[in-house]
Amino acid sequence: MRAKSTNVARIPKSELFSSLHLVVLGTSSPLYFWDVHSQSFVRAVSSDASEFNEMSPSILQRFLDLGTLVRRLEILIQEIRGRQGRTNTTVHAFAHGLSSVLMSIRNRLSCGPLSHATGCSDVYCLAALWLYYAELEQVVISLSSMCSRSMDTTPNRFSEIPISPVDLLSHVYETFEMHVEHHSPRDITATIAYILTLSSKPYIHGLCRLLAYGEREIRQVYTIITERTRLMDLTFEGDEAESCWRGEDGSIDAEGPFPKFIPANLASILPAAHKSLKLLEAAKPAHPIFSSESLSKEISWIWNEERIKNLWNGVEVNGSPVVRETKSPKISLNESQTEQLTSNHDLVEEFGVFDLEPGSFSSSERDSQVVLDELIVSFPNILPNITPSPSLLCEVMFTPLQDHAASLSRALLAVFLDRSSSLCIDAHLKLLRSHMLLTSHSFKSRLSAALFSDAEDRESHSVQLYNLLRYKSKGTTLPDQSHTCRWPVGLAPLLVTRDSWPPGGSELSFLLRTVIVDSQQNNPQSTESTTSELDGAHRVMGEAESRLGFAIRELSGRGHERWLDPLCRALDFLYLDYKVPHALQALIPTAVLSKYQRIFALLLRLTRVECAIRSVFRLTRTTAIPLFETLSPSRRLLHHFRFAAHSFLSTLSTYIYDTAIGGNFDAFLLRITACRETPNAPSGFRDVFALAECHSSALDDILSACLLRSSQRGGGDLLRGTLEVVLEFCVLVGDLKDGRMAEYQASPVLDALYASFREKVSALMRTLEVMLERHGKSRVPGQLQATYPEWESHVPPGGVDSLRHLLTCLNQNDWWMRP
Repeated sequence: MRAKSTNVARIPKSELFSSLHLVVLGTSSPLYFWDVHSQSFVRAVSSDASEFNEMSPSILQRFLDLGTLVRRLEILIQEIRGRQGRTNTTVHAFAHGLSSVLMSIRNRLSCGPLSHATGCSDVYCLAALWLYYAELEQVVISLSSMCSRSMDTTPNRFSEIPISPVDLLSHVYETFEMHVEHHSPRDITATIAYILTLSSKPYIHGLCRLLAYGEREIRQVYTIITERTRLMDLTFEGDEAESCWRGEDGSIDAEGPFPKFIPANLASILPAAHKSLKLLEAAKPAHPIFSSESLSKEISWIWNEERIKNLWNGVEVNGSPVVRETKSPKISLNESQTEQLTSNHDLVEEFGVFDLEPGSFSSSERDSQVVLDELIVSFPNILPNITPSPSLLCEVMFTPLQDHAASLSRALLAVFLDRSSSLCIDAHLKLLRSHMLLTSHSFKSRLSAALFSDAEDRESHSVQLYNLLRYKSKGTTLPDQSHTCRWPVGLAPLLVTRDSWPPGGSELSFLLRTVIVDSQQNNPQSTESTTSELDGAHRVMGEAESRLGFAIRELSGRGHERWLDPLCRALDFLYLDYKVPHALQALIPTAVLSKYQRIFALLLRLTRVECAIRSVFRLTRTTAIPLFETLSPSRRLLHHFRFAAHSFLSTLSTYIYDTAIGGNFDAFLLRITACRETPNAPSGFRDVFALAECHSSALDDILSACLLRSSQRGGGDLLRGTLEVVLEFCVLVGDLKDGRMAEYQASPVLDALYASFREKVSALMRTLEVMLERHGKSRVPGQLQATYPEWESHVPPGGVDSLRHLLTCLNQNDWWMRP
């Protein structure tokens, strides 16, 4: 085979080395120039190009690739710094770290063998040059690969550096983690660690500021911002609150997401800790946590084994040399000198720094080079044994911040558990229980007297009410008592004296306000407790008059017309509202208050029906003129129906107050007491949000036990329907007593009502059995006992589980199945 002839152009060694020296620095040379379109170095076109051939590509390619990657990284830095309105401090920090590394690489390249390799022999010189730049090439390749600027990537496929601090820091951290796992050379791992340290510094600082962690300056900044937040009325209102630290673009969101190096334990408590900080500032601005003089441990990346051990053992650790602030020399100024800065002479002296000799002024760039060189030299070949992986290193590094976050949650919880404070959660919950759950005998009796009546006639209760209202104005008379309408048995006459329904007017408003005020006057307190323990409870009870109030709401939805009938419906239009203190809105939000009000509506219905059935007993107790005097079977059925209805109501009332409300709510209060006495108990609350969640869960159990959940619509409708049938029976008895209905007319109605009552009770029993069976299959064994491991005697009955008790009490001897 004939060899192909080639023309060889001879190039002096000095010219070749000079061109390669410029190329590796990312600069065009006489032999190679930078092509903007391909972003790579290509051979220069000259007049004798046909006679010029490349040397062996395997020798020159390393220099060309090295120069190309250095130039691409330089262009990337310029693009990042040239972005307008699409950047943040994290991106700037990343660009600064990459620029510092690139400057260090260029310094090493400029001092490399190519700058003084003309005196060596040809073979030795080329081999030494080629081997010398191998290490730097690997570093530059790792950087370009992290920035998506590698040699096998064309410019049209370049990826932009992420704008989001979370995405950018996660990308850099994953690159560092990959090099650690692959046991890359120390120079590569140390370089990526340096960029990670500088890039994450603003984010870590913002994370510390988010929790008011750090030195006193950070806490002062937080105080200023919280004052501004208070003026703007940016308050916490549950999940709708502003959870982001407002500042520049790219600010940290306390709800996440977070970079990959943030430990999962810290990420899980950060939202609660940030909310706890805002609530603590609102609840107790003078808390010692805001005025602590002690300096906190700095959160920074630590690469030295000794420093990691000190942090692990809780020994004070100085700032990392990699993240220390680079400060320019400043002239110390006292107070008198500061006042003279306005003079021209002193202003001229301030520019004296420019007259210093070269090298005497330490610039930030020079400090960055020193820090990087120190890190590369001191960086370990492998991570210390105590933190063999980057994830374990992050857990140790963020331990002080995690402890601080936990302390914020504990501090806020302690404020709400303080018996001497007006924000004591026990006192507010007991106030809600006594009024909105009608467990206070004083309040319930007064409310029943104002809204309901168990009298055997209309006039007696009406006179009592008007005596209570103290009508002393001349000319004030009682409303007309002609009784032209049907008697709504169980309702107070004051509610039906007007032609409109729902009732209103100043009389009802005054009466309901009197109920609240009078029920607070004789509120007993335990004499065994000390004065300090009762201080918070006394203040809460003293504020009850201004925080509690009745209101009337518009009714809508299914059965709206029937609820406007005062004969067979209760007072669902009436509800009791509670103005929660601002600092307690996280524990008692609006959604939780609505649960109280739903229970309150059911209790009002039950109280109305109980008053009505007591009226029936009074109406039928006389034997002189009995009802159904000529129809003995109907009279016997009347007495049997009265007994069955009363037994049903008595069982239901006892179950609701003792089991559904008392069992669940009292167990919740006991758990709060145990958390106060033993804060670190396993069954305690980790923060106020766990307490709020348990509070909401306790109310959910009460709703489930009372068949008030939306998933229990079938059982709830049957229960309410049974109460309606009993109420219709009471109204029927009232019509018989008033003579509005003859015995022969009322007899078939009574038979139909009793049949309907038995049918609904029977359907309710079957529904409860099916509900309990389904719940037993889906229930996790020991779920409740796991939450209350220490108090087996105070384990709450739960929601659906407590329905078994109701079923047992109602199903005695299967009376509803016998004719």
